[in-house]
Amino acid sequence: IFPCPFSLFYGIPARQAWLLLSVFLCYRLTLACLFIFLFYSRWGSSLISVDNSRLYSYSAYSYLILSLISAICIIWRLTSYTLQAQLLIYSDILILTMLMHACGGVNSGMGTLLGVSIASGGLLVGGRCTIFFAALASLAVIAEQIFADYTGSFQPTHYPYAGMLGASFFTIALLSYILAKRSEQTLLLADQQKHTIIKLEEINQYIIQHLQSGIVIINKKQQVQMANEASLRLLNLSVFPINLDTISEHLSRAFKSWLANPEQGFVLLQLSNHSE
Repeated sequence: IFPCPFSLFYGIPARQAWLLLSVFLCYRLTLACLFIFLFYSRWGSSLISVDNSRLYSYSAYSYLILSLISAICIIWRLTSYTLQAQLLIYSDILILTMLMHACGGVNSGMGTLLGVSIASGGLLVGGRCTIFFAALASLAVIAEQIFADYTGSFQPTHYPYAGMLGASFFTIALLSYILAKRSEQTLLLADQQKHTIIKLEEINQYIIQHLQSGIVIINKKQQVQMANEASLRLLNLSVFPINLDTISEHLSRAFKSWLANPEQGFVLLQLSNHSE
């Protein structure tokens, strides 16, 4: 799977990708339930300070509902992996920013959860998209601070903290991008080696087919894998043989004897209508 449109050669194995997406979804469901539990629990006030109860409740329930919808889409594969992964990261950035505003802004500590989303975006999507997620999250945090300052939602606003939080997002994204770049280079190298091996195999087959000596390649079940033109001519065969015993029962027995005693290097056979 190649989830990042800006890094075309960055790929994730399909099974691993869906597993990572399922783990991230479980994290989101747990986090959404925790938000709602803390909102109604008497212990919640000691852990989080909610300044806007309506915005907090709407955001928490929206987070849970979107996570449940994503769970259905992931379980039944209703959407593509790329679309689902990107929607989860975008919704994380939006809703967690709203929850951060509802709890008092950057000073509430909610913004650190955005760092988890950026790191998850590096695992789920990767490539240059991680830098884009970091930029989007940084803009969301700064926009929240500007909105709070303009409306006077809470005082004082913390622009330096917002800037430091944005810088941490880019640090996480940069580390993810470096790892993704190395993975991309490894994938390109593996692809080049694959094409080289294919070309060498074609050259090898060409050489075998044009040798004057007869060559027959078989497996342990005596099934013929390859036979060159010289072997067909020497054996007076017009079609490609399937099994070794169709060529010669003597040769088949000799092959079984060699399997029993691999130290035997060669065997001479007296075949009908042939000298040796």
